[in-house]
Amino acid sequence: MDAPVHLCRHADRANRLANYLTGKGARKGDRVLIRLPRVPEWQIAMVGCNKIGATPIACVTMLTKRDVSYRLEHSRRRGGGDDGARDRQDHRRRQGPAQRRRGAGMG
Repeated sequence: MDAPVHLCRHADRANRLANYLTGKGARKGDRVLIRLPRVPEWQIAMVGCNKIGATPIACVTMLTKRDVSYRLEHSRRRGGGDDGARDRQDHRRRQGPAQRRRGAGMG
């Protein structure tokens, strides 16, 4: 069973992100690249950007490095967010099958 969703908690997190982005200099009309997997934080990030009038640029972690580079180069973004999932996935691909099964090198 899924955990209950508390919308006031999501609203608080979106507000905190909006305040963080504003503190970093983001403002209305700016583009902010958001790279996250399919998690609730993805929607929170979109709302946080919208709260300050910034345009969120969705960038799921399944994109290749080439796809991400293209978006970074052509989006004229002001800032961006990344949970590091792509780097962890790339690290696991470079490991051998036995290391992946044991989870070696992950931390």
